[in-house]
Amino acid sequence: MHAPNFSHTKWKLRGRFVVSIMAMAAIAYLALLSVVVAISLRYDINLYESLLTLGFSFMFGFSWLLIQWLFSPLFMDIVIGGLFGAEQFKFRKLRDSPLPEWFVDFLEQKVQATGIGIKKVIVLKDETMNAFVYGHGHWNGRLAVSAGLFKYLNEEEMKAVIGHELSHVKNNDFIMLTMATGFPLFTAYCYSFLREFATHREGFKAGVAYPFILGLAVFVRFLYIVSMLFLLSLTRIREAMADFGSVHVYGCSPRALSTALLKVGYGLLDITPQGDYQAAAKFLPEMEAEDEEMSRKERLDKAKPKETRAVLSTLGFMAQFTSPTPLYGNGNGTAEDRMNRVLKWERTQPMAKVLRLFSSHPLISDRIEMMDDLSMELGEAPLLSQKVQFKTSSLLQSYFLKDMVFLLANITFWSFIFIGAYALLQIRSLSPSIRIAIMETTALLFGIYVFWYARSAYSFSFEKTTVNQILEADESSPLFKAGVHVRRPVEVEGRVMGRLMPGFKLDHNFVIEENGESLVALWETMTIIGQLQFAIFDLPEFENARVRIKGWLSRIPVPVLRVYEIQVIQKTGWIKDKKVKKSWLPWFVYVLAGMALILAFIIFLTPGLFLIGV
Repeated sequence: MHAPNFSHTKWKLRGRFVVSIMAMAAIAYLALLSVVVAISLRYDINLYESLLTLGFSFMFGFSWLLIQWLFSPLFMDIVIGGLFGAEQFKFRKLRDSPLPEWFVDFLEQKVQATGIGIKKVIVLKDETMNAFVYGHGHWNGRLAVSAGLFKYLNEEEMKAVIGHELSHVKNNDFIMLTMATGFPLFTAYCYSFLREFATHREGFKAGVAYPFILGLAVFVRFLYIVSMLFLLSLTRIREAMADFGSVHVYGCSPRALSTALLKVGYGLLDITPQGDYQAAAKFLPEMEAEDEEMSRKERLDKAKPKETRAVLSTLGFMAQFTSPTPLYGNGNGTAEDRMNRVLKWERTQPMAKVLRLFSSHPLISDRIEMMDDLSMELGEAPLLSQKVQFKTSSLLQSYFLKDMVFLLANITFWSFIFIGAYALLQIRSLSPSIRIAIMETTALLFGIYVFWYARSAYSFSFEKTTVNQILEADESSPLFKAGVHVRRPVEVEGRVMGRLMPGFKLDHNFVIEENGESLVALWETMTIIGQLQFAIFDLPEFENARVRIKGWLSRIPVPVLRVYEIQVIQKTGWIKDKKVKKSWLPWFVYVLAGMALILAFIIFLTPGLFLIGV
């Protein structure tokens, strides 16, 4: 029996890639055509010279992209060496490193078999999980993995993740994405040209309306946004191709990649047996090294959370297949029931499909679905036998409609209210009273919008819950009805594992762990200075400590906790040394809303003060 070639999946991904490239090229052509039309309507501008100027501007911008591609690996080397807690090992000297022998064997074998070049391997000293590659092309990639991957991923899962990263190198994604960025860049230059062009009202041929030129500029701006969406689609396709390459090129298990995605993306750290504690302890000084002779049974027990979990060696109706690793369910059902609950929001909710448009990675459920198709072609059991369908009825849910209103308001509010009001104020034919009315309406609408946002996003009625309840919430739970802007105030406890970007000393976001499950926490602050202050001075005091967090639960579509207050606690629940940190962002939003409403009220009462100069 010959090995499957996965031809359907392969050509499907290639077709989507070609469509995205062609769409961006067509958009760039439309933008150029708009520029040509605009120039042809002026009698005082030479078409050839103008297009030559635009071409030189684009070449300058694209040259900057090439410079970034050329020097970014060197810059990353410097940043990782200075701002990350990391150890770096040259590839040719991996045998002398503390990395596990199976890891080095797999890496050397796959690199040699596929003819790619890995310059060095970097281990980030952090318990959170991440892996990435960077470089110029397939000849000099750098592989970075966090120590948390060794701790929480078993050998098969770790190999699948490494196969994904090596596929990025083999596919020359560094070059591919740099070149593809040129299309939206060109469209952006066309928009800048038209925007500058539209500022001069004189010089147009007879019968040409100025709003038409302004409309061309707005049209090209819209084309730029669409081009960026296609660029994001392209990055999602490259991620899917890397998943495919992990299985097809590097021979890794699709099921192992799926469970690794659930661990990394959704924090189900205990869904399968965990990893090489001895290897992780070499890079995580706070870990106590485990007994090297620990039996398999002891390792399985170690992977269980505090509550009792059943070990499954088969999955549902696929009992005829042998599962490569046991899967853990919980008291509420089997492992597959548990995974279906965790993935249900992004598999059924329309906002997840909206968020996918703005993401550089596919939804985890989409990636697992592709892996399950590959598993079936290999004659293995799929991870999820139950197909959950998208619910059209969810479009009418109040929390979805409210989330969409927030999303559309964020996109259109600033451009419509402020730019529109500014444009009206520039029309000299308007009477002063009308201009005052425009200013008052703008301030009033802004105040109402910000106050509405503050009340919806920053409620202080915090409800105690757990990480498990957040991850496995169903439609009957208020936790399930969180969205991007529709947030739920919650209070949870857990241990701070590390930073969201493993080892990065300037990252103000972090991950908490509770009973074998983890949750991403984002520190809410208004300024970069506030982010750096928390990352450098405050977060180190909370790392590896048990904390109580008050914040607002949202979905992107993975559940994240936007932190308002964090404090260290003891196991008894009492405050320890009063180590506590609060965010002032919610109060700033409330104050901003109040100031806007007061301004609108003042304009209404004393319009004469604002007539001067208008």
